[in-house]
Amino acid sequence: LIQRDMLLSARAQVKDRIRQVSTWEEFLKAMDDRCLALAPCSLTPAAEQMIRERSSEAAQEEGEVYDQQLCEAQTEGIPVRLTGAAKALCIPFDQPSLPSGTRCIGDPGKEARKWVLFGRSY
Repeated sequence: LIQRDMLLSARAQVKDRIRQVSTWEEFLKAMDDRCLALAPCSLTPAAEQMIRERSSEAAQEEGEVYDQQLCEAQTEGIPVRLTGAAKALCIPFDQPSLPSGTRCIGDPGKEARKWVLFGRSY
């Protein structure tokens, strides 16, 4: 009973932290908010590499900071920068509809084939 409640709670938390995005700006916002991004992808290695590189560069340029409570608890008040690159986590079995002509989030020159779940390690 306790394990079931814990599992249901964890599933609800994950579901609340998934954002469906279709632009690079929305993608970065989801990463900044420490969420998972469900984004259209062409499924090519080049697209995933572009997402890793661009998200890492954006994190370093923006100088993202962990939330204040976590920062204070782990680093005695010294801001911690998020510099991890976003990476593909999985291709969900339950795919939202992908309109024809949707562009890949990482390589806008290519058409997206699937929705892919992306996240960042902290």
